[in-house]
Amino acid sequence: MSFSGYSFVVVTLLSVVLTQIYGSCNDPQAEPQPAAMSGHNAHPQPAATSGLNAHFQPAARSGLKAHPQPAATLGLNTLGRTNLDPMFDLNPAATLLVHNQVRAEVGVAPMLWDFKLAAFAQNYANVRSKDCALQHSNDEMYGENIAAGWLKSKESMSGPIAAKLWYGEKKFYNYQTNKCSGVCGHYTQMVANQSHRVGCGHVRCHANTYLWVVCNYAPRPMGDENTRPY
Repeated sequence: MSFSGYSFVVVTLLSVVLTQIYGSCNDPQAEPQPAAMSGHNAHPQPAATSGLNAHFQPAARSGLKAHPQPAATLGLNTLGRTNLDPMFDLNPAATLLVHNQVRAEVGVAPMLWDFKLAAFAQNYANVRSKDCALQHSNDEMYGENIAAGWLKSKESMSGPIAAKLWYGEKKFYNYQTNKCSGVCGHYTQMVANQSHRVGCGHVRCHANTYLWVVCNYAPRPMGDENTRPY
């Protein structure tokens, strides 16, 4: 549920659904490029890699939050993975790590992994399992980013790659003007300082050849066209 930006023109705050789709998975015979989607019902806001040296570790007692190892790094300008085992599709530690590297670039505090959000995201991913449509949930509680793409030997879709695709929108966001020159809602959701927690889900479809990824964020950023993500 990431929107076209803290920086887009507001028509109404409650009824307008803003959607940008990079691609579609409606035709299983076609090969769309990895796709991402932003836009949903809420107040406006701007928005692999296996074998990483990061470990996913739950926080004590609560079981809802986790940190990646701070020493681990992941190149933000590279895509691709060769291991197509389903257990590596999401890779929560690496997905969280990409988010926090992106946030660190602009001086925003790291997010924590939230298992409640991850369960919510996975539940919606299961809903989309029959079509992998780039369509948002009807939730109004959380921020939401969606991406999808084919599973191949190179540049396969995964949780970290979805996050890197969203990061790729950084070039369209101008902090000085607080405007987007293209779709940047996924990126601004990733760096929104109002969001402190993230959880993601995934599902395969089209005969196990296509991966659909969703990440949900809390608290959901609130604001208007004058509100910057950080």
